[in-house]
Amino acid sequence: MAKLTPKVKFQLWVIANLWLAYVIFTLFSLRFKHWELPTISVVNYCLYFLITLLAGTVFLKGHYNKHIFLNIAIFAFVYVLGFIVIFIGKNYTFGNDYLQYYAWSYRKIIISIVTGLTIIFIPVDYLIFNKKTYVKYLIALGLCLPIALIYYKNFLLSHRYLFIDDHIRQIFLGFIGMNFWSLFFIILYAYLILKYDKPVLGHVNLLVFSFLLFISIDSLDNFFNYIRQPLPIFSGVLLFVNLLLFVSILLHNFFYVSSDFGQFYEQFRFSERKLGITILKRKTKIEKWMEYLSHNFEISPYRLFFWLLMAITICVFLIIYPQSYERISFIILAGLTAVILIYLSILTKKRASNDRIEQQSSQQPLGKELKPKEEYQIQLSRDGEDKKLE
Repeated sequence: MAKLTPKVKFQLWVIANLWLAYVIFTLFSLRFKHWELPTISVVNYCLYFLITLLAGTVFLKGHYNKHIFLNIAIFAFVYVLGFIVIFIGKNYTFGNDYLQYYAWSYRKIIISIVTGLTIIFIPVDYLIFNKKTYVKYLIALGLCLPIALIYYKNFLLSHRYLFIDDHIRQIFLGFIGMNFWSLFFIILYAYLILKYDKPVLGHVNLLVFSFLLFISIDSLDNFFNYIRQPLPIFSGVLLFVNLLLFVSILLHNFFYVSSDFGQFYEQFRFSERKLGITILKRKTKIEKWMEYLSHNFEISPYRLFFWLLMAITICVFLIIYPQSYERISFIILAGLTAVILIYLSILTKKRASNDRIEQQSSQQPLGKELKPKEEYQIQLSRDGEDKKLE
């Protein structure tokens, strides 16, 4: 890691102190009457606040794809605000049971919409990078809100719908539907990266991978809530690991955009879009790791596909219905791992092939590249000029 400048050290000091203040405030507020809450959930709330701070800082420092980080900061902060809900209720710190229903239900709906908007904005920003920011947000809202209205229109039209039987199950069902809609755009983004491979700010692809894990875990949680099955502590542990991944990626990105090399390299890469030039990109750690596996273990997409199919088949036959949360989550994580390995293998091979083509084109004889000068020299000789061009 490069040497930290005084400015970067001060920013880290501010982030650390703000987060520490929030942790102290959270622990102190638990002295008041609140819903029963597992310790891991309190830790996750603190991690959401840290994600808010890191993503907001990267947004303020960044120049490219920075609104992706603004959306992540808003997404995490909406979860942080949910901590207030645990104090609402007749037998708790303030409010009554009606306010409790309102706060819990509309918080879930807002979280679902914000999560979908955050994910949908990423492929929109990738496709229309040079458009105005408000155009990107309008398109993302146009793709997100109609689906949200399909699931939540009754709640938005009348608050009385909250008191109809099974309204909570409909909110869970809406959450699952919005997550699948977000999953479609993650798949679309993966396809666009594979087809065009345009530059994006470092670590955005890793954040998309983290969101893939997040909506997978969240969909499983909401499914168990929909069928009225209690969630185990393991659910909070999975979320804790996922949030740690977010924190790690954002912290690494913070150091990257703060370094002179990061600022120079990103400006250099994004000039490819603006100037239409071809730049040989440096390989990421993941690309190097995939090349190592490919060379040493001869991994191919077809073999990985058959491994995935075999693993899923074994799991289906070994697990007896009804499946427990841990077993289903294991199948989901194993399946996602195999699919991501297949995708990375294909993407790495394509990038390696493109790099070879670009290197070959850059090593062509100079005579072919000086065609306009040759034509000008011929024109001079026809005019009776024997002067040699330099």
